[in-house]
Amino acid sequence: MASMPQPVFDHAPVPLVTFRRPVPSRAEFSPLEWLVIAVARRDTMASIRKPGRLAIALGSLFGSGSASSLADPHLEELRYAAVLAWHGREPNEIERQRFLDAGFEPDQHQLMCASVSRAPGGSSAAVVPEGPSCGAGGATRIHLH
Repeated sequence: MASMPQPVFDHAPVPLVTFRRPVPSRAEFSPLEWLVIAVARRDTMASIRKPGRLAIALGSLFGSGSASSLADPHLEELRYAAVLAWHGREPNEIERQRFLDAGFEPDQHQLMCASVSRAPGGSSAAVVPEGPSCGAGGATRIHLH
């Protein structure tokens, strides 16, 4: 008895449902991301530091909660970058790479920094000419909505 020919697939199967974040075609943020940037204005620099062993032990003993980190790692990285921008601190190389690894683009960082610098009480050091940093420069200023 002759065997039936087996089908040949030239490509991998396509999943029916994907959960990928849309990749922005230009520097823009979703309304939720803008909200994270705006709310980060009230966060202190201490809110982005990892608590030490003693702080964790005392917190569990006395019931004090930890910093206001977000459950979504993508949004938490945005909050981290926004706190730095609101406080006029330029991110180091590791912080820049984490922002990019979280799915953001350098243009988005520029937009955030320009918006923060333009907001009332924002850091004037948050304007950036190019690349994912919030150092001083002459970038276009865009108001945070």
